[in-house]
Amino acid sequence: MNLYTRHAMKACLMKAFLMGATAWVLGSGAVLAQPTPNPHEAIYLYKGADREAWLLERARKEGSVTMYTSLAPTESKPLMQEFEKK
Repeated sequence: MNLYTRHAMKACLMKAFLMGATAWVLGSGAVLAQPTPNPHEAIYLYKGADREAWLLERARKEGSVTMYTSLAPTESKPLMQEFEKK
């Protein structure tokens, strides 16, 4: 094996080691990190019989709704009308 081949092999091994070490360091942080609690998760997951009444009560306290949609106005208007009925 000549000097050039040996040098190329060392460089390749060093790159592989550094990539592996970097992946290990970055990956270990993800394992140790605690997920931030979602404040809306309890609302989303609640399946009680009074869910609709509970949501309506809190929606009335909010007082307004902002709706962002890609629906055409002809499609979104009936949706908003149904919402406003409640």
